[in-house]
Amino acid sequence: MEAENAAKKVAGLKALVENIEVKFPNSLYKTDAEVAKETLNALKANYSIPDDNIKVKVEDGKVTLEGELPWNYQKEEAEHAVKYLSGVKGVINNIKIKSEVDDAIQKKTLKMHSEEVRLTTVKLKYPYQEQQ
Repeated sequence: MEAENAAKKVAGLKALVENIEVKFPNSLYKTDAEVAKETLNALKANYSIPDDNIKVKVEDGKVTLEGELPWNYQKEEAEHAVKYLSGVKGVINNIKIKSEVDDAIQKKTLKMHSEEVRLTTVKLKYPYQEQQ
């Protein structure tokens, strides 16, 4: 308040911008490095998440998760494991699902397409269709 009053007395002042920053005690404020370390620890502590497949990026308290996991529940668990950590302001979950089962299906499909396949079409008449 005193700084504002002093600034108002400056000759020619047309606008005043107050930029008040409240700093929390160190126990509540976390640096991005601290948030990243706690995020990695939380992922490692959750046995259902293969943490070696996840990369973590922290910028201004916002955590970005990237990588590939075989199951969607693991992706959701990874987000849940970090979103309530102290210092985390938000989570962007860019983890992609790449299932080994899906890979096997794709390989089998490719094999089918590479072989010659013959199709026979059959015309069926239904009772409600008119005779031609």
